[in-house]
Amino acid sequence: MAIVDLDNDIVIFGDRAWLNRDNRVRWIERAANGNYMVNVGIPPLRTALPDLASPAAIVGALTTSIAYSWLFTLFLTRPISRLKRHVERLGRGGSLDQKLESKLMSRRDEIGDLASSIDEMSEYIQELLNSKQRLLFDVSHELRAPLARMQVAAEIVRIEADKVGSDTSLHDRFEREIETLNALISELLLLAKTESESTESSVISLSDELAQIIEDMRFGAGDRVITQVFNLTEASAKAELKISVPLLDRVVKNLIENAIKYSDGEVSVHLDEEQDHWLVRVEDSGEGIPEGQLEAMMQPFTRLQSESVEGFGLGLSIAVRAIQTVGGNMALMNRESGGLCAAVRLPKDDING
Repeated sequence: MAIVDLDNDIVIFGDRAWLNRDNRVRWIERAANGNYMVNVGIPPLRTALPDLASPAAIVGALTTSIAYSWLFTLFLTRPISRLKRHVERLGRGGSLDQKLESKLMSRRDEIGDLASSIDEMSEYIQELLNSKQRLLFDVSHELRAPLARMQVAAEIVRIEADKVGSDTSLHDRFEREIETLNALISELLLLAKTESESTESSVISLSDELAQIIEDMRFGAGDRVITQVFNLTEASAKAELKISVPLLDRVVKNLIENAIKYSDGEVSVHLDEEQDHWLVRVEDSGEGIPEGQLEAMMQPFTRLQSESVEGFGLGLSIAVRAIQTVGGNMALMNRESGGLCAAVRLPKDDING
């Protein structure tokens, strides 16, 4: 350190050699008796500051930034991904009673609020569906009693007409309409039952069950040909599956009946193995369905305008509801060679679960 009297150019404290040092700080003090310059030396750094522009520093900064960004992204996206999977399961016909993970529900942020809102929405939709099913079932069931009375009254009128030799053509028409109503109510009850009934599952051989269904359908199909094509390896020949057998039978029989009803040629039932699913296909050689109406045909009371076959448009919707109940899905597609293919995918669940 050195202090210099600037007016007289005299070092009044310290060593003049301080004035020539590189590592120094100086400033001027103005006093009543003159002007003075103070020189203070800066001790050398024991460790050099890192060169922030060096490749090592840049790589380190990038690595740290990427690591923190990945952790932050993981913190945000993992719960969102779980929410997405839950909503997708609901959209594919999963149970609306299924709750979200408690870890998501207990979060005290926007994601936790979203999870709570999704659960509340699921409960509300489930209540609406239950109300619709109860209404459908109750109305269909209540219609049975007056319909039965109408059948009895129609029979009595026919007997009286036969006694006096009157024309019974009007009575025949009346009875046909009653039979039509009875068939419609039966299908409505079946639709309501399919959507609401419990599904007690058991482990079965899918290939054996399909073979039995095909054999049963051949018995009532007259001269119509129903073939089975099972493309399975020796290891998966049994195609074991845990499923509700009544619902499976209902779906496959319904699809075979539709194929027989809307086509004149051969009907084939295929069974293939996919990575996570068993694929059951029922194919016919009919006229198929216009591409724009394939999705709509799986909705209740939907029929092609050109159809001449009797029905109410409930068969496919019953099959769709049944297959969704057991966790599968169904799609309709036109075959390149002509005809319609109804493809049912059944998940390979843990048969020991």
